Amino acid sequence: MQRICSLLLFLFTLGVALKAQPTTFGTALVDGSYASYNLADRGAFRQVRLQAASSAGALSRNWNFAQGTAPNQNFFNNWRPYSGACNGSNLNLVISGFNQVIAPDTGNPVLSASATFNSNSGGCDGFLPPITAGNYYTVNVTENTGDNYMVILETSYKPDTVTTVSGPSCATNCGYEVTVILSNAPAAGEYAYVRYSTDGFTTSGLVELNFSGITGTVLFPIRGAIQSPTMFILQPTHWHKSSAPSAITVRWRTICSR
Repeated sequence: MQRICSLLLFLFTLGVALKAQPTTFGTALVDGSYASYNLADRGAFRQVRLQAASSAGALSRNWNFAQGTAPNQNFFNNWRPYSGACNGSNLNLVISGFNQVIAPDTGNPVLSASATFNSNSGGCDGFLPPITAGNYYTVNVTENTGDNYMVILETSYKPDTVTTVSGPSCATNCGYEVTVILSNAPAAGEYAYVRYSTDGFTTSGLVELNFSGITGTVLFPIRGAIQSPTMFILQPTHWHKSSAPSAITVRWRTICSR
């Protein structure tokens, strides 16, 4: 009987782990004091945005993803490096940089910090590159139950938010124009794209919005039944106007979506 009970307990624990997804982000990024924040669900990923109140050098401010709700994080399932000074490694690990997609580092030894899955409260907090006071840091993480991709976008300005998205009811024979209103006019070098699809996002494309003040418009270059266009505001240092990002890449580097 004891053997059967142990097996049932193992299966239950495994089931809980398989359903685990990151819900909080913990960090000392803002001012050097540790705090945790709830992640907003953006569909394919989760997000939080913070502003640094003070500057700091590399490897001085930590980060992690965990379950629970802020400020009561639950580290039984968490996403952070496998190793670090907390479990006997000689070095704490820093992410490879801001403004780049960070794939999970599952190697042995682990060379850089990433959002790898740990159970039973394992792993050690990762650390950040140099922080600049006043800058904004938009944290994105995918919502897989295992290892996750992450990106931390650094901007000198507060990214705009999408307040309104509208379009006509006719989307078959007359084309499809979308109007987007932002909270502020786009900053220099800040571009906005609409992602669109005609097959439920099995495939998709991107078109750039043209802005006058806070209002941007775009006419889709195709006709047909366009499924739920999605608006993305992109971090400006990643792409030039002449080189739009792919629909796959934009998924991980989104600052604001609607």
